[in-house]
Amino acid sequence: MGTVASYSRAVKCQSRCADGSSRVYYSSIGMVLALLVLRPVRKLAAIADQVSGSATGIKDAPDFPSKGNDEIALLGTSFNRMRRSLAEAIDMLSS
Repeated sequence: MGTVASYSRAVKCQSRCADGSSRVYYSSIGMVLALLVLRPVRKLAAIADQVSGSATGIKDAPDFPSKGNDEIALLGTSFNRMRRSLAEAIDMLSS
């Protein structure tokens, strides 16, 4: 009985996927994830690379735009605070 039910579900899935609507749905989810998650993370990684390149990069790096109240915005706020603290520490050590 379990095998027949599994086969039945597989056939239904294939018929749904055959019309392409599931592919469009999953492609849409992928695009939304890319915009909401990957783009901000890549932007933050680019700023981190610029900061880690040299001591002057810490002062020249732009602030990460941290709008909202999600995890990415909180990470950006923390990163900006850390970058400013490092810049102040470097200024104190160099003077």
